[in-house]
Amino acid sequence: MPYTAARLCPAGTVIGDAALYTAGVITRIDKLTIYNGDNVPVTLQLSLIPSGGSPEPLNVISVKTFNVQETWNCPDVVGAILGPGDALWGYASPTGQLVVTLAGTQIT
Repeated sequence: MPYTAARLCPAGTVIGDAALYTAGVITRIDKLTIYNGDNVPVTLQLSLIPSGGSPEPLNVISVKTFNVQETWNCPDVVGAILGPGDALWGYASPTGQLVVTLAGTQIT
């Protein structure tokens, strides 16, 4: 099986309720870094959604409130394995400027 290191969501921005990454192949999440570039605190809810599923409380893996200009390396998703069609979702409230960098290993 070939392994490919990949930027899964390079410098994306979480706005409202959005899929940060949907796996096309088996993927291991290696790093997730988030930065609040907004001028107000923003709360982020992260969810791992199984293929064909939707965001619901059962899928929530982390909730964090970011202070202004705070950076966070999220340990809660590191090592998570996503199968084809599985997704990592982010919901920001209030809708803010959370800059997301997501890296992982794709297994084909």
